[in-house]
Amino acid sequence: MIWRWVVGYKGYYKISNTGKIKSVPRCVPYGRSAVAWLEGKVLKPSTIKGGYKYIVLCKRGRVRGFGVHRLVLTAFVGPCPKGTECRHLDGDKLNNNLDNLYWGTSKENGADMIKHGRSTKGRTFKRVSRV
Repeated sequence: MIWRWVVGYKGYYKISNTGKIKSVPRCVPYGRSAVAWLEGKVLKPSTIKGGYKYIVLCKRGRVRGFGVHRLVLTAFVGPCPKGTECRHLDGDKLNNNLDNLYWGTSKENGADMIKHGRSTKGRTFKRVSRV
């Protein structure tokens, strides 16, 4: 497993090529004049409505959420090129291994969804009447 700093959170969080995220041990301000020691630990991401793993990171009191797949690609490949998005090559949104992720176009991502049977394009849905 290879660990790199989360882009924009150097000194706070690291991310692995398998999609694991850990905080690093550090001192943080506590109250007006005290400091607290935080032990480093592996964080547990949540799964959001779309089925992706999501993590909330904090730096200097500011909280921000990220998709784990985007953090992996940004740390190991580089920033998202204009006009691209993250693709899960095997179609599994929970598989955030670096070898499964790739920056690609929306068209390529749509083709992946059709290939893996996750697209609703061309399907008809039965209308259910309310009683």
